[in-house]
Formats: sequence, structure tokens, C-alpha cells
Amino acid sequence: MKTESEKIKKTVIAAVIITLCLLITGASVCFTAVSISKYREKARIESGYGDEINSANRYAEDVTMIQLIAAPEKYDGKFVRVKGVGNLDFEDNCLSLDMEDYKRSLGNEIWLKLGKRAIPYKEAQKYNGQYVIVEGFFDKNEKGHFGAFQGTIKDISRYEPWTLGSDEFEKQVRDEK
Repeated sequence: MKTESEKIKKTVIAAVIITLCLLITGASVCFTAVSISKYREKARIESGYGDEINSANRYAEDVTMIQLIAAPEKYDGKFVRVKGVGNLDFEDNCLSLDMEDYKRSLGNEIWLKLGKRAIPYKEAQKYNGQYVIVEGFFDKNEKGHFGAFQGTIKDISRYEPWTLGSDEFEKQVRDEK
């Protein structure tokens, strides 16, 4: 298992390589270095899961629904952890900002796509209308059914109820980073 300083060192080296590619050889060669960097980032995220299905990932970036909606470009392609009111129904798989948005569809929703590491769709549906915590990759360009949503969280690996006070577990996960 690699230490945190080794991980940071590799990240810095990757950044230097990308910069040199841009300065010396042009963007076409640099594209390969960027692809390698994205592959390493995915591998790092894959290593952050627990052994169980639907487990928390210690590398997920904590964001709010408001942050995702207000600055989608900042989180595009990033692995995020966000809370909101969940709903998984035909043509309406979404995470709403709050109960009012959930009830009235006011436009503050993000489309959801469960991934293979999350609980099954039917099981997740029992949390419809409840606050849930979701972890997955944010895509600002994918707008869900009829383009009516503010982006998509896809390849969701965690979808479970969230209650006030359950942040103690989240703090513990962050402290392990």
C-alpha cells in the first residue's frame, strides 16, 4: 500500500509531465498524458471503496446541491458526495435540493444513474422522498430525461438514507484520507 506522500509525489510528477507536453510537443502528445492521469485518478478512486456493496468512498469530494447547480463546470467529471431528497421512478431518477423541490419539481434537481457498486434499483426506491447521500461522478452536460435536470451523477456507488447526525461517519471517512 502506497503512502499518501507517494501518491502526492506521483500527482505532482503527472502535472509536470502534462505541463512539459504542452510546452514542448504540443497538445496531441499531451492528450495521452492527460488520459493516463485520468486513468490513475479512476484507479485511486477504485482503491477508496470498502469491501461491501454501497460502501462510502474516502476519496469522494463533499459538495452541496447548490454548489453543483451553481458551478457545474467546477465539478464536471469529479467523484462527488452529495445529499438531497432522492427519487428513483420511471423517467424521474433524481436528487432534489430539498423537500419543496421534490414535491413541486422547481428545477433544482440532478439526474441519477445507479452504478454496479450501489444497492439494487428496487431496493433504493424504498428511500424515495427521503434525504439520501449519493456518491458518483458528476457530468454537467448530461441533463437527464428531456434535458430537464441540472446535470447527472452517474456510476453511483453509494445511495443510502441520510439522517441528521450521520455526518459523524462521514467525518471518520474523511479523517482516514
